[in-house]
Amino acid sequence: MKMKKIKAYSPTPSHLNYLYPGTETLRNKYGITNHTEYETRCAHDTAQAAVNLCYEPLPEKFNYSYLKYIHKRLFEKTFEWAGYPRNFPFTFSDGSIAYMPSMRKEDSEFCFVSGDRIQESFELVDNKISEMNNLKGLSRQDFIRNAAAIFAAINDIHPFREGNGRTQRAFFERLGEAANHKLDFSLVTRARMNFASIQAMKHYNMQPLQHIFEDISNPDKKLILREFIDDMKACNFDVDEHRVIAAQEGETYNGIYRKTGLEGCYIQIGNDMVICKKEEISPELLRTLKSGDHISFTAPIGYDTLIPKEEFRPLTQNEIYIKASENRKVQMIFQRVQQSSKIVYGNPNVLMYKINQIKNNPSLGNSVAQQIERSPESVAKLAGRKCFWIKNQTRKNAERHIPLLCTMIKNYVYALENIHKKITQDQLREQKREKYSVAMPSKELRELFSLSKEQQKDALSRTPDLEKKLKNYMRILNARLSLKEREMIRNGNYKELSESIGTSVKHAKKIAETVRNTQNAHKQTQIFRRKQSRLMMIAS
Repeated sequence: MKMKKIKAYSPTPSHLNYLYPGTETLRNKYGITNHTEYETRCAHDTAQAAVNLCYEPLPEKFNYSYLKYIHKRLFEKTFEWAGYPRNFPFTFSDGSIAYMPSMRKEDSEFCFVSGDRIQESFELVDNKISEMNNLKGLSRQDFIRNAAAIFAAINDIHPFREGNGRTQRAFFERLGEAANHKLDFSLVTRARMNFASIQAMKHYNMQPLQHIFEDISNPDKKLILREFIDDMKACNFDVDEHRVIAAQEGETYNGIYRKTGLEGCYIQIGNDMVICKKEEISPELLRTLKSGDHISFTAPIGYDTLIPKEEFRPLTQNEIYIKASENRKVQMIFQRVQQSSKIVYGNPNVLMYKINQIKNNPSLGNSVAQQIERSPESVAKLAGRKCFWIKNQTRKNAERHIPLLCTMIKNYVYALENIHKKITQDQLREQKREKYSVAMPSKELRELFSLSKEQQKDALSRTPDLEKKLKNYMRILNARLSLKEREMIRNGNYKELSESIGTSVKHAKKIAETVRNTQNAHKQTQIFRRKQSRLMMIAS
């Protein structure tokens, strides 16, 4: 907040006495009058104090007294008045008195609660937190709704001359820990917090603030926001002036694709950045996106897909033949064609034009071989020399190798067509495999996976229907995953698996865990069946 500069402290209680005379810098224990230097030192000390606060035991009561305690702990190295609210006159060591009953938001006409109402306002807040038992036992959605309302109320009061934001965030992180809903305010940019605060205070719109609490309490959203913020810090990009949010379920976003991380996709919408999980965008779209592309997507509600389906784009016939020509076996035969061409025509590349035609249309291969066989010089001049009936050794070798060259060309065509056929068959299998998605395991299977091996055997032996569901789920998993993907799971190559399936690394780990759980449970079925067979043999 900008203040009128003064040359000396006021002899009477005044809000100006919080400042050094002639400056806009708050009086501090460092004796620093330069505003930038003061802010840097203060930020360092409060950050360290916040870390130390995390190691303290949680309080029995979350109330105004604890809020003042947090302020004191955070700012005791910075201000004499740490822990003292603005509505009570504070006497500095030099005898000057600071007092600020009226306070408004910087660059705004909005006023915070007046000094004479701070105490009674906090009594209402304290009562609500107490009545709700420090917000314990609430579902995450109920916690979000109530925490956002209390946050807005305390923000509206703004009890301290400075440090309200840091104190309030520390208070709610501790409250969230007590309520078993861990919060991380380091994921909230200044622009986002300012916008949400103004919306709540001026327009009574709680949604932006609730969205903040949703993002900083949801483990999946915290992960993608952390990845983005760390990524931007590594690029020395200041994100504090941008609203950075996680995509909300059911919301449609139209923006510009910027980048994909290991976990999330970064989409710019105006000055805002929307971060979504990779699995929220279809794999086929994700593979084609380039930075700067326009994108429109709707964040799914209740994402319950383990492995997404993918629209397989088959190669064209021309693309298949080009890919086939790059096959190692085909390349080896092509080299033999070149070797024979050098002997027959003195130039290993003399047939390149015709070979390129054969790559696009292998049926031409036999015609080329027949042409060389019947009239080799219609293609090019033979190597060596011939004068009347006299031929040098090079010409004799050339004529002798013509049948071999024709055979090599036919072999090249045969190999090309075989590889083409294999690629086509592989494509059909891939197309069939990828057109199906795999749902998350059912509640019954999840409960089965949580049991010990002996308990699994017991449950499967007593419930034939459960055994049937397990086998069916394993069959679906095996049908959807390729051999390479199964190998990635065995070797723990989650990054490669995420790229292959088109999902985040975290979700790839979930896929691998589900596959292993399914396989382990299925082993218990096999053990039980073998034991049952042995008992039947003994009985007979």
